Amino acid sequence: MMLENITWKSYLTAVAVVVCIYYAFYLILIYRRRMKAMILGAPIGKEQEEHIEGGFEQLEILKEEIHHSILEEVGTDTSKEELIVQFRNRLVNYGGLRQPTLRDALTKFLIQRSESICGITFTKEELEQQWNSMVKN
Repeated sequence: MMLENITWKSYLTAVAVVVCIYYAFYLILIYRRRMKAMILGAPIGKEQEEHIEGGFEQLEILKEEIHHSILEEVGTDTSKEELIVQFRNRLVNYGGLRQPTLRDALTKFLIQRSESICGITFTKEELEQQWNSMVKN
């Protein structure tokens, strides 16, 4: 039989080659974004995580400021338009609006807190439209 002519050494060598090729393709697929970022000079690895982490810390501070200095201060004595103007004034220099994760977190926060504190209901689309106009400027 033909299988009897294959030695263990040949078999293990073939398996090792196939496994190496498999993992090489796997690593290329998984880490292609990192490789692309490295080539383009974008932050990678821990630098990228620290950048995002810092963004979350800044977002938490911003949310606290908005909660206390805008939402609680105006209470129910404001209109939707006035509240949007105050949000825009506070967020005009906030770079997190360019990062989808931070932008979504801020949008959800404002929708929930505006309704519970001020009784004003925003839709995600209304706020996204405001953020889009701010980011373009």
